[in-house]
Amino acid sequence: MRPLRSLALVGGCVFAATAIGEDVSESIFVAREGSTELPAMFTARAVADLLGAALYVPLVRGVGVRGGWRRIVAAYALTLVLARAYLFFDLPGASYGLYLGHELTGTMLTIHWGILTLDVLDVGEARRSLPILYTIGRVGALLGGLALTALAPSIGAAHAMLLAAALALASAAVPWRDSHQSRALEQPKWPWQGWRRGLGSSLVAAIAVSTACMVLLRYGRQYLAPDGLGQHFSRDATAIAGFLGRYT
Repeated sequence: MRPLRSLALVGGCVFAATAIGEDVSESIFVAREGSTELPAMFTARAVADLLGAALYVPLVRGVGVRGGWRRIVAAYALTLVLARAYLFFDLPGASYGLYLGHELTGTMLTIHWGILTLDVLDVGEARRSLPILYTIGRVGALLGGLALTALAPSIGAAHAMLLAAALALASAAVPWRDSHQSRALEQPKWPWQGWRRGLGSSLVAAIAVSTACMVLLRYGRQYLAPDGLGQHFSRDATAIAGFLGRYT
């Protein structure tokens, strides 16, 4: 299969899965815990992002890009399946675990998606193809949201997590060519090695500022919207998930 087509299929599946997973985890959390817990969870979510980036290093050390992708996809799918089991048995903290677990493993999935793209494509191909792949990813997220809206009323929000897990696992089954430069990933022993060089880059500084603005807007929306959604839908996780699917 041609590299761009393979990456498009992988990206479509992954972005659809994470869109469904994020909407479901947020809807279940708001329905069970209410929006008053969100400020503390935003802080915990930021920590989960950092933890996901740190855990990524040992998780993929010593394996090729393909092996690393399979490991991370398996971790993401396992998180959703375990969260579904915890919710089924109504165990304490299940909604907290789902909310933070999805953020942590989703961060690792996003990091490795970028590495996978750069490994499969050479520099020239990457420059031409990244805008196309990003667009396809957004289309995948849109289709995932529409699927959630259509299916949530019949299968329930909690079962939609299994759909997200299945889509993620499907991405690991897509064939792609091994790059001539593909090899075991050799990360530094400690995740913070090389940060000095990164912090001195004007590009990194610009990305940091734009990301901070994006996060403030995103968390602001997530804090203000769920309170109204919870009241409007009487804290029904399935109804909230269906609405968020259309929003995605």
